[in-house]
Amino acid sequence: MAIEYLRPTADVDSSGVGPYDSGTHVATTSQSVVYSGKSGVGPTGSSGIISVSPGGAYQGYSQRIFKTFQTPTRTYTDLTINVSADYSLVGSTTGVGHFVYYSINGGSSWITMAALTTSQATLTTDITGATVSQIQVIIEVQSSSVLTKPYSLVTVGIFDIWTAGTYSAVTRHATAYLL
Repeated sequence: MAIEYLRPTADVDSSGVGPYDSGTHVATTSQSVVYSGKSGVGPTGSSGIISVSPGGAYQGYSQRIFKTFQTPTRTYTDLTINVSADYSLVGSTTGVGHFVYYSINGGSSWITMAALTTSQATLTTDITGATVSQIQVIIEVQSSSVLTKPYSLVTVGIFDIWTAGTYSAVTRHATAYLL
């Protein structure tokens, strides 16, 4: 058995996609540092950052979608999606969310992968049978001021996103015949 690792090749700001997307959308910037120039098993390299603080708004949220994974070169017997991330919080924990979702149908529907922890961790989910071109990952951060100051600031560090596809390695043997 062998493993092929693939990463997203694009990321976009998004609003109104995840189930906890109420409140004021706070735009995010490109997070290509999460996947550019990386290969092999993750997590590798530096992290991207998504932060949200609602300021004067009652609630604020940010979302970043990672998509267009590299093209597989094999047919997989097993496939996982992996996200290495953490979060930090300044302020109240009331109304704070930090979630990872994935889609295996091009973003038509989303499945909760997990809430993040304060220590860097890799979340892994089996998605065997999924078509790689349809996989997307969304990182969502939510913060609620609950009408009090100071407002909560939630920061998510995204270290790496990748798939791991297991396939059967074919071993070729040379055959020699004596005449």
